[in-house]
Amino acid sequence: MAKIDVIAWDFDGVLNKNVVDHRFIWLDQMEAEKGYCSRSFMDQVIGDFAPVMAGEECLLDRLAPWLDHVGHDGDAEDFTHYWFNLDRYPDPVMHDVLEKTASAGITNVMATNNEARRGRFVWHEMGFDQRMHRLYTAGEMRKIKPHAAFFHHITDDLKVDPSRVLFVDDLEENIETARTIGMHGHHFRRDQYDSLKSTLRSLVGEYF
Repeated sequence: MAKIDVIAWDFDGVLNKNVVDHRFIWLDQMEAEKGYCSRSFMDQVIGDFAPVMAGEECLLDRLAPWLDHVGHDGDAEDFTHYWFNLDRYPDPVMHDVLEKTASAGITNVMATNNEARRGRFVWHEMGFDQRMHRLYTAGEMRKIKPHAAFFHHITDDLKVDPSRVLFVDDLEENIETARTIGMHGHHFRRDQYDSLKSTLRSLVGEYF
């Protein structure tokens, strides 16, 4: 019998294989295709990104000055479509894992620090709405990891005890908070599927 009812999965760096050595790999393609400086993007757009993630600042407003600076031929909405489509690297191994956990009766939810606009893209355009039960984004909840309120929001909404939830993330600080409120936690490192499957075997059972 499974020891958990829910697995909450991070997106970037877990379900989406888009981070290498703490760098978003889509930035290299942007530089090659458009000639835009990825360092300026990280400094001017992603720097101090918490207000955007939490829905306190609009992503389009954050992008606009940088796009003017690089001479982008289009508006911020146009660039988000370009960005989001470049940054889609769904991990096929994780796709199989989602299928197996669902077959075991586990409720799979996505728990990401993405702001709402990218969250909706990931959910609908990348097809995760067909594979998972629920989407939780920092932008819609107005709460961000690693704050405990982010995790409490999920357990309260699902009406599940934290001890019945496994949280999978690629950042140790997020795992630490999940464990602090009583969740199980697994720190996923790129390509270390055997370690993840070992954790799943201990909590879900024979499916892994």
